[in-house]
Amino acid sequence: MARIVALGTAVPPYHLDAAAFQAAAMSAFAANGADPRLLARMAAHCGVRERYIAAPVETVLVPRPLDERNRAYTAAADELGEGVARAALAAAGVAPAEVDLIVSVSCTGYLLPSLDARLAAPLGLRPDVRRLPITELGCLAGAAALARTVELLHAPGLRTALVVAAEFPSLTFQPGDASMDNLVSTLVFADGAAAAVLRVDDGPGFEIVATASRILPGTLDEMGFELREGGFYVVLSKDVPALLAEPFAEATAQLLAKSQLATRDLGFACIHPGGPKILRAVDAALGVEGLTAPSWQVLERFGNQSSASVLFILDYLQRCAPPADGSFGLLAGFGPGLSLELALLRFRA
Repeated sequence: MARIVALGTAVPPYHLDAAAFQAAAMSAFAANGADPRLLARMAAHCGVRERYIAAPVETVLVPRPLDERNRAYTAAADELGEGVARAALAAAGVAPAEVDLIVSVSCTGYLLPSLDARLAAPLGLRPDVRRLPITELGCLAGAAALARTVELLHAPGLRTALVVAAEFPSLTFQPGDASMDNLVSTLVFADGAAAAVLRVDDGPGFEIVATASRILPGTLDEMGFELREGGFYVVLSKDVPALLAEPFAEATAQLLAKSQLATRDLGFACIHPGGPKILRAVDAALGVEGLTAPSWQVLERFGNQSSASVLFILDYLQRCAPPADGSFGLLAGFGPGLSLELALLRFRA
């Protein structure tokens, strides 16, 4: 069975606490018509107490052309992507030449050649390494990357894979847009990169037992990005938590039932921290007290790091709250589509 052998995480150098980021955001958005009192109330309830961003706050909260934003994204993705990949490989005791497949994940910039190709030579991967870039799945891409990697590792000749997620939402911030969609996303999103090494063998780590995907019909306009001359403009409906709640509960029940399990049998969870409303909806659907606590912790300390968040949560679980040996867990990502990506995990100490 495929398992997550080791993880690596990293954040960019610019750290802000809630007060510092709120002050900067209020200054930037008030100049463009946002109500400071509304922004203050939103900041108080966004669930984020600390965040890391790829450039000084006075840089990310001013209008910039798309090409300038993308150059900053490229530099950040190269640096942090290589760093977390090296950390995960070292933690796994895996030499770069052993990697058969590299999967790169990102939706907050554009690279062609893709990040996986850019990392191959610096990391020392083999010239015949298989590559898969995942670029347009948004926040659920971390969960999807793990699921697709497990499926690919069943192919002949593939045994070891490296997944790298690098996201820099701060480089997409639009201070000239005072819409509710943009205000919410600016207050919740932050930057980070993470990597995971997966292998098909026995040993400690998070086994990926089963996976499931679901697209919600008629929800294409509820979440995503619009690419305009000034860069990415977020689309984020206030109805997303309500739209996701019932399909998430149904899909989770179906996934668990295939292994003769129910939510009461879960010992841990790794739920994408899309925001407080998303996590509260998940709490209600699962009905297991404390299951989403790691997601709340990661949201508070790092913000919503898009596709990298689920890997940060797995890393938090492994280091700070190790599950019981043999216990089952649920991994879930939510993203544009609207879409769900789920995985049933089993922890081996």
